[in-house]
Amino acid sequence: MKSQDLDITLKRKTFNTCILPCLTYRCKTLALTKSLRNKLAKCQRAMEHSIAGTKRQDRARNTDIRMKTKLTDILLRIDQQKWRWTGHMMCDKEGKWCKAVSEWCPRDGKRSSGRQCIRWEDDIKITADPR
Repeated sequence: MKSQDLDITLKRKTFNTCILPCLTYRCKTLALTKSLRNKLAKCQRAMEHSIAGTKRQDRARNTDIRMKTKLTDILLRIDQQKWRWTGHMMCDKEGKWCKAVSEWCPRDGKRSSGRQCIRWEDDIKITADPR
């Protein structure tokens, strides 16, 4: 990806077909926190700098580099995958375990102290309305 001999279009194809699926693997079923989303975006920006051949000292804007490389945005891709998985899960009429687990609401015993963990359903609501 750092080679200056390769064309940006070839680097873009490599990123979109090999690297992006590896980074987004299982993200459609995970509840991503803000910090995880930021880490994924930061990783992509670092790869874009590498593909474009710029350094941090060049102080190039991320939007300019994104326009130059034309890579697929990782957070947009994850949101699309979440919606596809949600549609797949909601259309299931056989009552598979993934739908049963996502709708399960246990009320046995005491709750643990501290802030509640983010659930997949909460993440879908944030994806639907990102305000």
